[in-house]
Amino acid sequence: MCDSRYRITNVVAKWPGSTNGSRILSHSNIGREFENGNKQGILIGDSGYPLKPWMMTPFATPQTPAKVGYNRAHPRTRVFIEQVNGQLKMKFPCLIAGLRVSPKQACRIIVACAVLFNLAKEMMEPDHEANDLPDDPPVNDYQGDPRPAALAVRAQIATDHFNRQRAQENIN
Repeated sequence: MCDSRYRITNVVAKWPGSTNGSRILSHSNIGREFENGNKQGILIGDSGYPLKPWMMTPFATPQTPAKVGYNRAHPRTRVFIEQVNGQLKMKFPCLIAGLRVSPKQACRIIVACAVLFNLAKEMMEPDHEANDLPDDPPVNDYQGDPRPAALAVRAQIATDHFNRQRAQENIN
């Protein structure tokens, strides 16, 4: 997880790289904290994540201008984590090439890279461009139905923000 300042806010390093993010989140401490209401806020996830009151995903078939606006803004917000992942891999090429150490040591190295990455951000070290890295294909393995509360939160965000935005664009 990261924030809008490109700082890593949570890392879970114990899963193999091919594991879907939704699965990792559902088995993580941070996921349980959000699910139990002990953690407040909203996360942005792609369609591979379940829609929850704290996890906003795109609308599958947006029917209103507000929902279309929401879906257009969604990837512009979610891009932060994609950029952080690219910057992290560029700063620490060992994360791309693979670590030839025990799994326990690999987990420690990955967490250390995340900590050092944040320190570099704090010290305003220049970022590396990640344009040469291939994007991970999105995986949509979530098959459940979202709870009504999650549907209501996402609809409210779309209505409140994107109806106002459209009205503002009409004024200008």
